Order: sequence, then C-alpha cells, then structure tokens
Amino acid sequence: MVPYLYWFVEAYAQTILLWVILFSIPQARRIAHAMPLASGIFVLAIAVAAKFLTPLVWYIGGPQIFTLPDILYLAILGWCLYFLDTPPKRKAFFAVATVLCLVLAWWGGNWTGSWVKFMLVLGAVFVLLFIPRITLPGWAAPLILPVSAASYHIYLFHRIIPDWLLPQLDLGTQQPSGPAAAISIGLASGLAVFWLQKQFIGWLAYRRASRLGSRSHVVGGPLEAAE
Repeated sequence: MVPYLYWFVEAYAQTILLWVILFSIPQARRIAHAMPLASGIFVLAIAVAAKFLTPLVWYIGGPQIFTLPDILYLAILGWCLYFLDTPPKRKAFFAVATVLCLVLAWWGGNWTGSWVKFMLVLGAVFVLLFIPRITLPGWAAPLILPVSAASYHIYLFHRIIPDWLLPQLDLGTQQPSGPAAAISIGLASGLAVFWLQKQFIGWLAYRRASRLGSRSHVVGGPLEAAE
C-alpha cells in the first residue's frame, strides 16, 4: 500500500508535466503572459469540467479522487488567486469559489468528510485572498515554527504510520478519535523525520569538519616545523 499512499506525489508530478507540455507551446505562453487571470479562469473552467465529466467516460471507483482530472482544479485555483489584484476581483472570485466548493462537497458524496475537505479548500482560498498576514502571540511561535519547518517531511510521512497503526488499535475513520489520532501521529511522524534529518546533516558536517581539520594538521604540521 505504500505507493498508493503517495498518490499526491504522483499527482504533483503529473501536474508539473502538464504545465511543461502546455507552456512548451509558444502561443499558450504568449496568451498566458498577456492575459494571466483570464487564461487561468479559462483553464479552471476546463479543469472543473474534467472533474465532473471524467468519471462518465473513465470511472475507476474510489481511487478516482486521487487522479489528476479530479484534483487539477486545485492547482488552477492557485494560478487564479495569484493574479487577483483588486478587492472587487477578489470578492467576485471568492463568490465563485464558494459556489464551486459547495457544489463539489455535495457532488463528492454529501458526507462529513466531503464537506470538511471542500470547506478547508474554501477556507484556504479566503485566507489567501483576504488575510495576507496573520499575527500570532509570541508564545505560539515556538509551537508553529517547528511544524512550518518540517512541513515537507509531514507532507511525505503523514500517512505511513497512521495507516499501519490505527487499524491495529481499531480506530477506524468512523470513530471521532480516528481522524484526531491520524492527524496527531502524522504531525509527530514528520517532526521526528525532520529532527532525524537535522541530526544526520549535523553529523555529516562534523565528520567533514573533522576530516578537513585532520588534513590541515597533517599538511600544515611539517610546514610549521620547517619555519
């Protein structure tokens, strides 16, 4: 199951490949450069249509939600958000994103997990549009900064231990304790891997410094003696 757990890395790589193909076309580059927001909205419409229509011609069941046609709209949302440079544009786009997320939550099964997922997407859109900076109390920094620094490691390792451990503890996703345990264990896993990486890099740096110091002593010793 380990390769399956990394569907998001596969989807990310496929998205990058799609951008490479798209922007290898000179005309596409010129249009996107001249009209970045309009181009983004146009591609977003195509991505949303692909999300709705792909299952009608290529249905693979539950894993459908992990495929590129199903999640491509998220990348295009980021494209559009970047170029919304006025308050009226931001408000109008947020209204469109609200309708989109409501429809997707209902269309995605109309169950708790679907609503949580798409409301989180909508919340992220709101923050990116209207809250460019978040002020935190001083005591929160020591708690948040390590998580921020380890975000890539959390991204990579957050599902491995929960998927192995939670079934052993009989903590399924239907129990309220299941998601809370999965999130906590996922964060702890990423933080632990980040800490181990820092220790390993520190050890390598120490080894390298020791070798350079020994080499300097061997080379410099006779010279110093000759002087």
